[in-house]
Amino acid sequence: MSTPPMDDAANVLADPKAYADDARLHAALTHLRANNPVVWVDNPPYRPFWAITKHADIMDIERENMLFTNWPRPVLTTEEGDEMQAVAGVRTLIHMDDPQHRVVRAIGSDWFRPKAMRALKVRVDELAKIYVDKMMAAGPECDFVQEVAVNYPLYVIMSMLGLPEEDFPRMLKYTQELFGNDDAEFHRGDGIAS
Repeated sequence: MSTPPMDDAANVLADPKAYADDARLHAALTHLRANNPVVWVDNPPYRPFWAITKHADIMDIERENMLFTNWPRPVLTTEEGDEMQAVAGVRTLIHMDDPQHRVVRAIGSDWFRPKAMRALKVRVDELAKIYVDKMMAAGPECDFVQEVAVNYPLYVIMSMLGLPEEDFPRMLKYTQELFGNDDAEFHRGDGIAS
């Protein structure tokens, strides 16, 4: 078997700091799209993966869900994170492919119908006002990610599920542990349950 095509520019995709540097990230992606749109990324501590950088190629892959699957690695995590996920056996919608994805998605599809959305609008507006008021109270600057973007969408989802507001912080903690398990700030440690 031949060595997969590699390109140093692709290492940016496995460098968390690159996502805070728009110029660096976009320069690398522009280079990859023009010169190596399907590239092998081997940048520890992440397991090697294929990166597809052209929209048309991504859409072609999206349509071939019998050939290209989401499971077992739908998100980029460290090797340790991959192993923890395998042990925990956690599977969300982003981990699933059809036909299982369609079956599980159907469970909550009624929640997103127009009538349900109109009913939810009152709560969404209420939450929006709370967060705009918090930004106003913070003064001329705030950490938008920590004070709004992290909480607001989750609070909307929790409202849809009918969970009491006092459970929101715990659900935020669980969500961050689930999707950020390779981040030391959210890592639970060796045990699965806590």
